[in-house]
Amino acid sequence: MKRFAGVVIRNSINQILLVREIKPQCHGKYNLPGGHVEEGETAVECAVRETLEETGLSVRPQRLLGVYQFHAGEQAVFLAEHPDTSTPASGELACTWFTVDEAEQLPASTVLNSDKLQAVLHDLKSGKYYPLQADDFPASPQ
Repeated sequence: MKRFAGVVIRNSINQILLVREIKPQCHGKYNLPGGHVEEGETAVECAVRETLEETGLSVRPQRLLGVYQFHAGEQAVFLAEHPDTSTPASGELACTWFTVDEAEQLPASTVLNSDKLQAVLHDLKSGKYYPLQADDFPASPQ
């Protein structure tokens, strides 16, 4: 089973960041920042790396929202707080801040794995998070 990791980035006014995909097979669809966990990489490391690549933001996940099954495999989704509300430069087509209610109302045809995003948003609204341990994070580079 393929492993993926993603991040719900929440800003200081309680909006979440979605990216629009640039890959040809899902071009223009909204998605959480994230991607494929590489060999030797933890899910947290993947989430941090993919977020930086796709949004230019350096984040530190604080909580695990859950692990979600979808057609391509399973994805660990983390929560990270980000104080800035400005729209980041993106390696993807665009980054957009949405309220959770706005994200829930996006047409399924415009969202990559809409059912998975709906499950993530449900868990986010429920406030049911799982703590991360200090050893989930790699040592900071010197």
